[in-house]
Amino acid sequence: MIPGASLAPMSDHVYIFPTDTVWGLGAALTSTVARERIATIKRITHPRPYALIFARPQDLQTWLQIPAPWADLDWPQILAQQTTVLFPKVWLVAAAAVAAPTSSYVGVRWQPWAPLFEIWQQEQVPLISTSLNLTGENPITDEAAAQAFQQKYAPDAIFKGGAVNLAGRPSTILALDPPADSASRLALRVLRGPLATPLAARLRSMGLNINGD
Repeated sequence: MIPGASLAPMSDHVYIFPTDTVWGLGAALTSTVARERIATIKRITHPRPYALIFARPQDLQTWLQIPAPWADLDWPQILAQQTTVLFPKVWLVAAAAVAAPTSSYVGVRWQPWAPLFEIWQQEQVPLISTSLNLTGENPITDEAAAQAFQQKYAPDAIFKGGAVNLAGRPSTILALDPPADSASRLALRVLRGPLATPLAARLRSMGLNINGD
């Protein structure tokens, strides 16, 4: 499917699924009905940004128009480390901008897990995603609690279980900083941690400046 501003949703389903960190609540980014349903389930009263979850690394190139020199980085490797990367919203194709209605950045995740790929096969577009919990409460980290949440608050949601080892904490959030000049190293800021030592080493091996180092 080719991205465009007038894409019709494959469905208006809302899904509950495991990510690599906590349980998530999401839907096809093209479904206005599903976005409104998620806001109702979570009791969201004001517009808020969602993360975009991709099931296949090649979809990053389809939905994100990343300019050089950022385009040369190994984004699947970075995103596979329990991270959310905040990309400028202007890099997104038009249809994906709805994920961040009130922000100039959008969080992007890549989740190569079977439950997420099953949803992608149904929807054929990235998912908008948020943590599975009521607004102000802690994210859910085990399947039994996720099933109880569904039964109580979202009986119409499609539940996708899976044998995934969750980290039990929200993902690390990294934000892009444009270089000050052509001689500056590309930089990422850690907005929410922890930044695990193996991930920090991978990022620095790509020539990235982390938090001004």
